[in-house]
Amino acid sequence: MFTKQESTSLQSYLALAPNPDATFTYEELKGYLFGLAMTPEKLPPNTWIPVIFGDEPPFPTPQNKIKNMNTCLTQVYNRLSVKFEEGKLHFPFNLEELDTETIEVLYAWVSGFEEALALCDHIWDPEEYEGIPKQLTQQLYHSLMTVQGLVDPEEVMDFFENMPQETFKEVFPNEDNSYDDREMQVQMFLFASLPLAVETIQNYARIVEKILTKSNSDKKPGKMKKSNVIKVNFGQKK
Repeated sequence: MFTKQESTSLQSYLALAPNPDATFTYEELKGYLFGLAMTPEKLPPNTWIPVIFGDEPPFPTPQNKIKNMNTCLTQVYNRLSVKFEEGKLHFPFNLEELDTETIEVLYAWVSGFEEALALCDHIWDPEEYEGIPKQLTQQLYHSLMTVQGLVDPEEVMDFFENMPQETFKEVFPNEDNSYDDREMQVQMFLFASLPLAVETIQNYARIVEKILTKSNSDKKPGKMKKSNVIKVNFGQKK
């Protein structure tokens, strides 16, 4: 998802953060930028960059280095946004074999992805927009629950409390009884659902983007007759 140079630069910038505990890990950053790139509402860098560092004040680093960091982050964001517009921004994991290392990386990625969604949480409420298909609305809710369940498992445990064992076996037909713990079963189920969940959220985002684009287009003022122009004295800017 990142070029080798971008990867090296971004990891070095993260290492400069004054509060490492509040700063995204590299994998969280990848999920965060992925989520931002597919968000219909494009945000200015001064809105989303501070979140990466826990909204901490600027760290004691030469200004030129901070400028280079912001430029690098913005370039990656813009490039991923273009990939999304072109339909080329895909879920970046192969989940056919989930080993311990992949699971840890995936948890971090989902955490960053969820942070991006939370930054514009109003976007992901289908009731805010007209014309969202009912089926997609239901699919979106399930997809958001999948993401939330991987970030905060307790939030979704009630929903899966009565999930039949057969359902789990249908998803993982070749697994033995390694996941007897219900919470672990749910987590594995959510992992298996994640690629489709991300795709569903992307499909929804594209529809919302069209709605927002049309809305903005409709709001553009046309030419007004001179007799209809209202003169307003806005006063001096402060």
